[in-house]
Amino acid sequence: MSSGGRRLRAFVLMPFSAEFNSVYEKLIRPPLAAAGYEVMRADSFLDQHNVMRDVIRGIAEADLIVAEVTIPNANVYYELGVAHALARPTVLLTQSVESLPFDLKSYRAVAYSTHFAEVDELTQRLTQIAEARAAGDVKFGSPVTDFLPAGEFGRAERTAEAEAEEGPPDEDEPPRFLDSLVDVEAAVQRMNDLFEQVADSTNAIGDKVARRGEQLDSIDMGAHGATVRAQRITAAAAKDMREYARELDGIAAPLDETVERVTTHGWNVASSLSPDNADQREQLEELKESMEVLLSGGREGREGLLEFRDSVASVTGVTRDLDRASSAVRRSLARIIGAIETVEAFAERVVQFADENLGEQTREEAAPDAGGSPAGASAEAAPDEPE
Repeated sequence: MSSGGRRLRAFVLMPFSAEFNSVYEKLIRPPLAAAGYEVMRADSFLDQHNVMRDVIRGIAEADLIVAEVTIPNANVYYELGVAHALARPTVLLTQSVESLPFDLKSYRAVAYSTHFAEVDELTQRLTQIAEARAAGDVKFGSPVTDFLPAGEFGRAERTAEAEAEEGPPDEDEPPRFLDSLVDVEAAVQRMNDLFEQVADSTNAIGDKVARRGEQLDSIDMGAHGATVRAQRITAAAAKDMREYARELDGIAAPLDETVERVTTHGWNVASSLSPDNADQREQLEELKESMEVLLSGGREGREGLLEFRDSVASVTGVTRDLDRASSAVRRSLARIIGAIETVEAFAERVVQFADENLGEQTREEAAPDAGGSPAGASAEAAPDEPE
């Protein structure tokens, strides 16, 4: 693949440490290279006296930025800010969505694990994103591009070669936001269904854990055979929890995919609607309202899961089997909670964007015209002059 006669370039922002070196060499670089990208990161440069110069140029010239932000590294976040300011297409990687600042959770973030059974998920996701970026089939956002009109922030200079490659816009192409709107509605419904499955499973395991607790409390530990009965009850509780963790894991994959659809297509819809058009203004207002409902429901659901996770974490130190089951549940819950947090952050992002655009339109309508009268007011509407 190439852009203007050159290979596509991917620039990776990440901490320099042995831990992340292996992530770069084994999980990040191979899928990007296989997708046709020239892959670099800051320590690829030989002239260490001018690393900052090369990093800035590397970011500005990159077709895709990959930022590993699992730990709050000052250099990585500074370089990420530069990438956003230059409007470079950026994907975030993290081993814990909870570690992301809330303002970034709604942007293209890929949660991954270094566990041997799950590492392939990251390479598959990066391959999909890299290929979609090369084909121009995916949109990227950032706080800069969302909330500052085009032209009000510094962009990397576009070459005439790149302009020629893109060609003029196709004026006959139908508005894509209609397709995206249908996708968003279907994805939101699917997401709500998955959230209901999580709630049902959580309520069921909560009831089971409560019953096991009552059974344990009813045992007279001084009676003959009490220890054996207690072990059987804790073994049954551990089995219940492992089954719950498997249920969550079965929900997590389709939930991640659905969240990706909602955030991608939802932003396509929001950014395509113009408040200058009455119909689209109404659609933007409706989208804002639906995102507010999603935001409220997400917070409520997340708080409930966090509370349950804390209660599960307290069930430790009884048996090794129960400790392992508790750990499995907490890992599974973390993935679901991360997806909910991504949805929350995205919903808030859309609400803020809608407020900004609808508010600007309202201010324009209220602003006085050149003659000093409110916009749209006619001379006939003025009070009668005394004769």
